[in-house]
Amino acid sequence: DRRDSGAASAGSPGIADRGKPGKERGVSQAKGFDMSKVSTASKILLIAGVLYIIDLFLPWQRVCVDLGVDLPGACASASGASGIGVLNLLLAIALVAWEGMAIGSVEINAPKALISAALAGAIVVFTLLKIIVDSEALYLFAWIGISLALVIGYLAVVSVGHNILTHTIKDLADRVRPDLNPIAETLGPSF
Repeated sequence: DRRDSGAASAGSPGIADRGKPGKERGVSQAKGFDMSKVSTASKILLIAGVLYIIDLFLPWQRVCVDLGVDLPGACASASGASGIGVLNLLLAIALVAWEGMAIGSVEINAPKALISAALAGAIVVFTLLKIIVDSEALYLFAWIGISLALVIGYLAVVSVGHNILTHTIKDLADRVRPDLNPIAETLGPSF
């Protein structure tokens, strides 16, 4: 069989050529998930985003009516994704997708931490707006949703702060003249 022998037609790599240096892999090939390259804040942000999405489908408002008779179905509820909460759901999905791309080693030329912070800030603002607009009969999962939104916002701020601090230190180290600082010469252009 030609496929097993490693023979290939002109222009297409055979089975024996796969993985050898110099052979290009297709663009559709994923690099795989590498959790070691992602900061702890990004990992927790991703988990909090997934939990927030789940929480949006749980009842944020609940009203029970007492009819004087023991009826098991005398309560009505509305999820966090109802009304303006749909915007929260879309923002949370965008945040999880954005953070997931970093874990999936997708190369994007954009300020990752800044976009995460913008999405997280919007989640906090619109979650608070959802609570203000639909403030009647708030249920347990509304308070969990607020807590998760605040955790998401805090982690995004921490991530942006870490990113700014890291780049500032690298920029300062690049500006140090090696003849004035012998340590800078050993470090190279950046850490």
